[in-house]
Amino acid sequence: MSNLKNILEKQNQIWVFLIGIALIIAGFYFFFHIQELEEVGQEVRFSRKVQWIYNLLGKYGILALFEIVGLIALVSGIRQLRGKL
Repeated sequence: MSNLKNILEKQNQIWVFLIGIALIIAGFYFFFHIQELEEVGQEVRFSRKVQWIYNLLGKYGILALFEIVGLIALVSGIRQLRGKL
């Protein structure tokens, strides 16, 4: 039973690391997608909270949001994985 618990804990720690990487990649994707929409002249629409950040800070605010949250998750995942694998 304790062996199963250790495996599940390691998987949870790996997911935090992978989510951090995914958020960083998503931030760059959204940044370049928004840039293309702005160049074409199309309207950029998001959910209410993300739209508020876009209206306030622009595409750089969206990039910063995803990168900051992604870096926090990445660092947290690295700290959890250090010495555990």
